[in-house]
Amino acid sequence: MKKNDKISITGFTLIELLVVIAIVGLLASVLLMTLNNARIKARDVKRKSDAAQLAKALALYYDSNQSKYPLGPISTVNGDWPAAFKQQMEPFVSALPKDPLANNLNRFYEILLWPSSICKDHYVILVVLEDAANMSPSDNTCDYPTNFGWVFQDLGAP
Repeated sequence: MKKNDKISITGFTLIELLVVIAIVGLLASVLLMTLNNARIKARDVKRKSDAAQLAKALALYYDSNQSKYPLGPISTVNGDWPAAFKQQMEPFVSALPKDPLANNLNRFYEILLWPSSICKDHYVILVVLEDAANMSPSDNTCDYPTNFGWVFQDLGAP
């Protein structure tokens, strides 16, 4: 071996490694965004399902209590259903729904008598979705704008 011969080492340059790391990071962030959107959609589907189950339980309550609904409004805005409502509903539902994230001013369930101009003086279950884009036309049984992400489950007249 001569002194002038160069030893060639093959490998990646720093620039090549940084480019690969940047591409992997970009792909990971896109994947995480997609997964987060899927989680939001899944929580909204659960909220809609909970509203439908609560409507069935309230129909059973209505039939068992001289065609009367519980006095409202009843809400989970303060974190949980009122104790008296839980006791009234105990024979009809094993557990009352709770928001998948947290019951608070932004996400809650509510049972109330809605004004005649919007929902014909019917009792409704109001559920607030995380993403208004997850609304479908069948989610809004009242005459109310859907851009708020509010789902109305109409229970009928009092």
